Amino acid sequence: MKVDLNTLRFEPFQGPGLDLMVLRGHQKHELLFIATQVMNQAGLKDGKRQIQRYKNVEGMYQIKDLIREVSTLDVVHEQVSPDHPIAPFVSSSKSLIGPRWKDGWLCTESVMHQILFRGHSPASEPFRQWVTGIVLPMLARQGTYTYDPEHGDLAVALAEGTIEFNECLKRLTAKHSLPSAADKLFK
Repeated sequence: MKVDLNTLRFEPFQGPGLDLMVLRGHQKHELLFIATQVMNQAGLKDGKRQIQRYKNVEGMYQIKDLIREVSTLDVVHEQVSPDHPIAPFVSSSKSLIGPRWKDGWLCTESVMHQILFRGHSPASEPFRQWVTGIVLPMLARQGTYTYDPEHGDLAVALAEGTIEFNECLKRLTAKHSLPSAADKLFK
């Protein structure tokens, strides 16, 4: 696969409940997300350890393997000279991932969605509300979805309402010694 190494670049990616960095410029995948950022955004504890669950899933790529795919450079054993075409990507990877950047993982948009739906972070609740409360119902009714910036605002409002509702429900359950929904499900 021929990739112009100068096109590999990290950019901010924001949406309802999302504030991530995304890799653009890979020919096979339009977007590749830093997997630990996605794990942390989803509220999964210890994102680095959670990667172990996903590393064999199709759509997960280790940075050193991605570089091998697009370059003859062996980043594991060779230093990257500042004038090498991959140097800006390596520099960005180091600053975003840290000293073990070569062992960092990137994931496709599909894997990112799986992870975000698995998590329970209030920070990613607007994303889940946007998909389940806006995108999927619109697809079911109209067969198509077109993003409107107001949808992001609506998703945030839905998420805040959901979080507020859940907190209120917890307080009422505790105050009146009622069984929680989970208690009812698992009896």
